[in-house]
Amino acid sequence: MKRTLLRPAVVALIAAIAWGGLLIAPAEGASPTTPEGVPVAWAGWIGDNAPVAVLLWASWVPDADEALADLDRISAAAEARGLDLVVVVVQEPIEEARDAIGSADVEWFHDRYGNLLKEYRVVSIPLLLVFSADGKVTERVSVSSESLQAWSGK
Repeated sequence: MKRTLLRPAVVALIAAIAWGGLLIAPAEGASPTTPEGVPVAWAGWIGDNAPVAVLLWASWVPDADEALADLDRISAAAEARGLDLVVVVVQEPIEEARDAIGSADVEWFHDRYGNLLKEYRVVSIPLLLVFSADGKVTERVSVSSESLQAWSGK
């Protein structure tokens, strides 16, 4: 049996995948956008608006309906901590995002490709990320009733 040596490029590709993936430039339009589709420089937005609570949400997750129904309670919990609430709808077509959350009385953004999930290493949503004034994530809060109650102190 004849042995075939792997080419260095193939070895590098396999190693990159095994050690956490490839560094590939984001797709066109990968930045979060406003509901109108205007790209948002996320780091700059956080810098200008922190401290803030950001709810990462998508309609396709098991607890999506409950989280959406509890937006007022989630907002009140954030307010109790002196924070504004912003919702980021992830990995949804923009039309579905508008249908799901467009009528809610909350500021929201659209992250079609889920880049914020990757950036903040989020593996389960809905999730509340709390950003400090210096733009760092200081807390990750489940949106369950118990977690929100403990987090808000109410």
